[in-house]
Amino acid sequence: MTLIQIDNYGPWTLSLGPDREANLQVLQSKLYADLQLLFSLKGGLVFYTRFDNMLAVTNGIDKNEHLEIQENICHRYPITISMGIGVDSTPYRAQEKATKALQSHKGVHIEKRSIVLASKNTLKNGGLVQIAHIDVNDVTTTLTDKVSAYQALITMMKTYERLAEIFLKKDALTFFAGGDNFLVLSNGLTRQDYTNALSNISEEIGLELKAGVGIAYNAKEAMKLANRALNKIRNREAKDAIYIISEDD
Repeated sequence: MTLIQIDNYGPWTLSLGPDREANLQVLQSKLYADLQLLFSLKGGLVFYTRFDNMLAVTNGIDKNEHLEIQENICHRYPITISMGIGVDSTPYRAQEKATKALQSHKGVHIEKRSIVLASKNTLKNGGLVQIAHIDVNDVTTTLTDKVSAYQALITMMKTYERLAEIFLKKDALTFFAGGDNFLVLSNGLTRQDYTNALSNISEEIGLELKAGVGIAYNAKEAMKLANRALNKIRNREAKDAIYIISEDD
């Protein structure tokens, strides 16, 4: 996992004056889009989290490639970014190590800390990425065409919160991907773990969910397999609400 952090962001935004919000939202959106493109070209996948902080799954991307992406961004934006890289067997522990690696280079709002590339781990070749793509069954009839747009959003946020809480107990990281879609970085989880999580959401929130799971040697391939697995459920090629495809199969 790689933590991407905008350097000295809070103080810099305040220096722009009170009429800044629209420009900041545009900048953050463009930065996320550029980072997603640059990392995906190398087999990675970026999650926007708080926008001034982003997390990327970066299996197979070495330090020189991180530096190349960092320099690309810093040359084209009015801000700089720092990165911390963490390696572990679960996504939660990997992002924790990435965070600590960056935190060891002083605080985010210290002006002298900029364009840091930090890692306390040795980057390893190999290692699998396991991603679950979860979505809501018949969201159009249950939410989109039934309640107001904002009420539908609230329901999605409640679902996101509960999924995140449930999967975090297994050291898995959950992200909202828009619409009725959630992505879970879930190395080591079993079919039963997914079944339990989806059952909890059904009981607590009243939504039925399905999950396609992909396992591969980088995030982009794992995501592709997760989407393929989810399509099998949607097309009724799979009987269960959970379908798993591994690159090694």
